Amino acid sequence: MDTANEIKKSLEKMQARFSNSKWTATEANKFIKSELGEKFSEKGFSINSSVEIKRSNSENKSEREWLYDFIARIWEDGFFKGVELAAEFELSSNCWHGIKRDYCKLLQSDANNKLFIFIPPPPQKKR
Repeated sequence: MDTANEIKKSLEKMQARFSNSKWTATEANKFIKSELGEKFSEKGFSINSSVEIKRSNSENKSEREWLYDFIARIWEDGFFKGVELAAEFELSSNCWHGIKRDYCKLLQSDANNKLFIFIPPPPQKKR
């Protein structure tokens, strides 16, 4: 699987959907998790996310979110082999502290690929 290309396609789809319309952070967050979840689930990865993932076998399932907002894990013969993608999404943070915390958390991941999407918080007024 060309993970970088699959991520790029998902981000382009997200941009096309949300660039010219009003949206909430919750809607965008759910969309990108679902989009990535479907792609990675189809390729046989185990998904951890806070949204249900539509699967081709009509079974909607996702393991609970764990450590990161989205994880695509690699299993082989029942044994954990690694993480293909770890991702964090900060679309509604109102301060840099939370954004920096999640970014640093993601940097520590040993995932093959890491994705960080954020929207800068509004400027704070100087006192």
